[in-house]
Amino acid sequence: MREFTSKVDCILKRHSGIGVKTLRFKVGDIHSVKDCCHLYHLDSWLHSAVKPGIEELDLTLSGRNAKYNFPCSLLYGGTGDSLLHLVLASCHFHPTELLCLKSLTRLSLAKVDILEDELEFVLSNSFSLEQLELRHCNNIVCLKIPCLQRLSSLEVFACSFVQVIESKAPNISNFSMPNLEALSICSCEVVNTPIVNSKFLHLKVLNIIVGGHAYDLLSLVSFFDSSPSLETFTLNVMPVHGGHVSIFGDHLDLTMVPGHHHDKLKHVEIINFSSAKNLIEFTCHILLSARSLERLTLDTTLGFPRCSASESGKCLPMRKDALAEAHRALLAVQTYIKPNVPPTVELKALGPCSRCHVELGLYY
Repeated sequence: MREFTSKVDCILKRHSGIGVKTLRFKVGDIHSVKDCCHLYHLDSWLHSAVKPGIEELDLTLSGRNAKYNFPCSLLYGGTGDSLLHLVLASCHFHPTELLCLKSLTRLSLAKVDILEDELEFVLSNSFSLEQLELRHCNNIVCLKIPCLQRLSSLEVFACSFVQVIESKAPNISNFSMPNLEALSICSCEVVNTPIVNSKFLHLKVLNIIVGGHAYDLLSLVSFFDSSPSLETFTLNVMPVHGGHVSIFGDHLDLTMVPGHHHDKLKHVEIINFSSAKNLIEFTCHILLSARSLERLTLDTTLGFPRCSASESGKCLPMRKDALAEAHRALLAVQTYIKPNVPPTVELKALGPCSRCHVELGLYY
């Protein structure tokens, strides 16, 4: 590490910094204080290379001990005017005044210690911003996005304390995304999806991953019906190993929720399809409302490639209870789904591979 640090230090101290367009530091895992020795040189390295005219700056640290304080002063005084991409990972970023990043098109922060008002300092003058990515930024509770006319991509992932997203950006806003065409949502919460009062008028592709013992899949109906232009819908119901109410253990009639009639929806796939009563009800709702449906795929496995397509030549192993539930799901398809499938719709019910899941030795 000392030899590496010495070489980099020598090179950058001899460089004027003029003409550098892209600067990337990718630092591996830091496990001890000794491994942090190169962090003490980062300030001088950055000051040597980050000059007016730079377009891309990527400082990606990793490891729990990466406590580097990014020198925000580097981006003041016109240096940040030319910056197009700013990527920071595993460091502190605390601007104390407004940053002028008028050319910035992409901002990516991962495991970055930044406060809400500090993020506002960054976003307020980033009028060219097109992509905003926040991952594991746990100091943000209320994310406020100003009126950024060009912002078209927002990713907020694993920011544990975010409770509210307020957006004035015309192409991305809370519950109202008029130009959105593709949307992926992942939620492990046990609460139900809130009623959606606005429309996703141009949404064509919708992917939803949900989980939790108490998740009411029928609550997705309002979201589904708020997307009148939907063409492809994929639902992945993460396994919960018991806890759901099976259609075979509930003698009540199926609940049918009236909703919007879809005239463009062609392909629907449900992964980890089970005999859960609310999942059967939701599937029947899709069949009743999607007049244009061409193919319905119900996969009772986790949706991974089968043995014929995997590199190992084998399907991934399945738990015994998962195999038993898969067979109940196939029976539910025959009993409750197939009678509601119009003759114009291709129904595919995928069960566990008989070749790979026939021997107990392959279970876990």
